[in-house]
Amino acid sequence: MDSDVTPSVDGRRDAPSLQSVRLQLVQRYGLVMTSVEVRTTLKFNSASALSMARKRGHLKLTAHRMRGRRHLIFYTEDVAQAIIDLFERSAGTRSSPDF
Repeated sequence: MDSDVTPSVDGRRDAPSLQSVRLQLVQRYGLVMTSVEVRTTLKFNSASALSMARKRGHLKLTAHRMRGRRHLIFYTEDVAQAIIDLFERSAGTRSSPDF
């Protein structure tokens, strides 16, 4: 089991900390990530799925364009925060088991 993710009282895994997510992403991708890297990291099947999630407000990421670059650029810090936000939102929607 990962050292930065610990099981909770009811046996589920708690969300990782922002610092651990940020560190892992920065070590892997650097300070910025392309749209392809974001899509892969967040497990989106296509570029249009990532785009729709952003447009619908499910994913609060600001894209930046760089002259001469084909893909959109995202700050790695923002992607780390989006991952934590997704964990926190999903933790709030889980129902407790009826044992």
